[in-house]
Amino acid sequence: MSGAADRGRGIWRSLHRDQRLAGGAAIALFVSMLLPWYRVTTIGGSRAGEQSTLSALAKFDFTEAAILIVACAVIALIVGRGEGGTFSLPGRDGTFVFAGGVWCCLLMFFRVVSEPDTETATYGIAWGFFVAFVAALLMAVAGWRMRQDQPAGPPLLRDEEPETAVAPPPSPPARRAPAIDDTAPTLFDDLPDEDEEPPTRPLRPGEIPPAR
Repeated sequence: MSGAADRGRGIWRSLHRDQRLAGGAAIALFVSMLLPWYRVTTIGGSRAGEQSTLSALAKFDFTEAAILIVACAVIALIVGRGEGGTFSLPGRDGTFVFAGGVWCCLLMFFRVVSEPDTETATYGIAWGFFVAFVAALLMAVAGWRMRQDQPAGPPLLRDEEPETAVAPPPSPPARRAPAIDDTAPTLFDDLPDEDEEPPTRPLRPGEIPPAR
């Protein structure tokens, strides 16, 4: 029991003001469904004029079911955020809470104007219904304030790995022509030059050089 209480206190401390307001309003809306929502007045018969009350769960249909689902969903959202949950919702958390509060207010308004009387009884609104309406209205206000303060959340998309660009294979190195060494001896280096005079033999003493 103490562990659950410590967990609840830790969640409450981790929430900011608007989240606390949204969570408190959702809890109040949930609890209000146990309170008397409808006043039933019997007409005709021996019990004519008798009055009784019904809770939202005692007269449970689509309207009450939708309100209960919204209250539970907002409570789950706030508890998840308080525990550090990083799940994503369409748009923002405030948008979800605001839409839920407005939807509950519209459902309750529809219930007031569409509640049919029967041949044996008439139905009116009891004080628990007004508690639920105020809780739904506070939920919408909290959602609007959360929507103004919080940045937009990421869209609900499947986590995809970023595409990595495939680098093209390296091109082979260009072949370079072998360098020609001008100083290397060639086959024609041993041939005498046509313009070059043949080497002269040294003259002997008394020898006359030949005429050219």
